[in-house]
Amino acid sequence: PISVTQAEFDEAYDRLVSQGIPMQPDREAAWLHFAGWRVNYDSVLVALARMTMAPQTSWLSDSTFVPAVTELGQTSGRLQKVR
Repeated sequence: PISVTQAEFDEAYDRLVSQGIPMQPDREAAWLHFAGWRVNYDSVLVALARMTMAPQTSWLSDSTFVPAVTELGQTSGRLQKVR
């Protein structure tokens, strides 16, 4: 499994098409190709995103983790699971 859902892929696919970006016409085949390649590096990408505190996006990081907020409303530098 990969961290990007097919629904998220479909949303990105639609946004690219709406901007005139040439896409593979068969969306299902495009998803299968994307997922087939992404599985090779997904866990490494998620780990790097966590280490570098990358902005929360489904494409670059595991969106199930967000910075922990202290009682004063400041981020603590730790991550907490939200799902």
